[in-house]
Amino acid sequence: MSTTGATSPVSRRRAETRDRLLVAAIDVFARIGVDQARVEDISEQAGYTRGAFYSNFADKADLIVALLQRQGELASQVVRTSIGQVLAGPRPDGFEALVNAALDAFADNIPTDNWLLAEMSLRFAAMRDPELGKHLEAFERQQRATLVATLEAGLDEIGMRSLLPIEHLVTVAMAVHSDAMLRERVGVASVQERQVLVSILERCLEPID
Repeated sequence: MSTTGATSPVSRRRAETRDRLLVAAIDVFARIGVDQARVEDISEQAGYTRGAFYSNFADKADLIVALLQRQGELASQVVRTSIGQVLAGPRPDGFEALVNAALDAFADNIPTDNWLLAEMSLRFAAMRDPELGKHLEAFERQQRATLVATLEAGLDEIGMRSLLPIEHLVTVAMAVHSDAMLRERVGVASVQERQVLVSILERCLEPID
């Protein structure tokens, strides 16, 4: 009997176990840092034993690679979903309103977990671990590539184009948005970051003739 296209209960349980371990790793990394986190800490947070961990990952480094792949896929999904929602709905009146609608969509679609703190811990760890740095670089390349492709398609949809190379514009926008998220997390956020991003985009975009 063919099982093409079907997922066995064992495969589903294994995937669920793997994802629970990855989610647990986010919480542990955010709480005590990547360097201090032990396999036992991650397993306990997920509600499993060390055996379950080693059935899915060779070691903590292997888990981190899988975690970055997972988060990269989630980030790509958030970008596409958010821009798609803005373009599919009633078009906001005015450029600033359009940018704010996109930022609101991002905020609504970004998972409310501890990834921001975990990512910061991974970046600190990468300063001491060149191999981890390579994986983080690949993760960031994937994020930028998704943003570039989605932003290009979105700009074409609304009849605008970038005066800068689109990769440069995405890099600046990512930096401003990341700073805004960090400020919000520590309780010092304001509308200024949004205004900065709106100002940058207004000066870097023009209508297509």
